[in-house]
Amino acid sequence: MLDFYRFYSGYMDELALFDSKYEDLDFVGDGKSDRIYRNLIDTGGKLDSSYRIDFGNGEVLEISVFLLYIGRSMK
Repeated sequence: MLDFYRFYSGYMDELALFDSKYEDLDFVGDGKSDRIYRNLIDTGGKLDSSYRIDFGNGEVLEISVFLLYIGRSMK
């Protein structure tokens, strides 16, 4: 299962490896569920991860090896 995680892109609450560790998160205390999305990036043969927090209020925080983006969801 850990080998699968190394290549996993998606919402962390959908990965059974972590049980319920990533379910029902509310980082800002607004009563809305927040989710963490992990994206795998191939940077010339090396795999890096970027993470995005999708806040229930529509705000987005993206942290990657390339940038830090804070703003409204484009969805």
